Amino acid sequence: MTKASRRDAAEDLQGATPHATSRELTMEQEYTMAIHLLGALGAGALIGLERSFHGRPAGFRTHTLVCVTSSLLMLVTLYQSEWLPGVPLETVKMDPTRMAQGIMTGIGFLGAGVIYKEGASVRGLTTAASIWLTAAIGILFGIGFYFPAVLATAFALGRLAGPARLFHREHGLSGDGRRPGVRIPDGDSDDRPH
Repeated sequence: MTKASRRDAAEDLQGATPHATSRELTMEQEYTMAIHLLGALGAGALIGLERSFHGRPAGFRTHTLVCVTSSLLMLVTLYQSEWLPGVPLETVKMDPTRMAQGIMTGIGFLGAGVIYKEGASVRGLTTAASIWLTAAIGILFGIGFYFPAVLATAFALGRLAGPARLFHREHGLSGDGRRPGVRIPDGDSDDRPH
């Protein structure tokens, strides 16, 4: 960059209008943030309670924390002008989709931690998927897309606690498709609640 082009860029920045002059949030912004976070808390708690009720490795605390954290991180991108006061709008270009992508990538690693092989079967896939879905719901609450967030929560609860479990009960199977009390190759019995 030449001296003249740096001078021109500096003059452009000096002439630009700052988009925020202080870090003071309005009462309306604070209420909006609270609604975003409380929605995420509720959704994560409901999904987590369902997973805890069925004795899964990631339950209430994990799902609640994942959902609230995802929402909180998206709020960072939503209110970027508040944490960069006095900086001209033209100087900061933050893409919220990059934050969402980072959240989902990180959650993929967390989900991988609950997947394990038990005998001839692989366990934890549904729990990993529910953690991933909970992060996506948190993102939706974080950006204020309440309708799809509530709908996704309802779908998740319906799918996790719904028809598959009824099918398995009718046919005398546990939640993973095995007969209750059947011994698995490594000697452990299936005595967890389903």
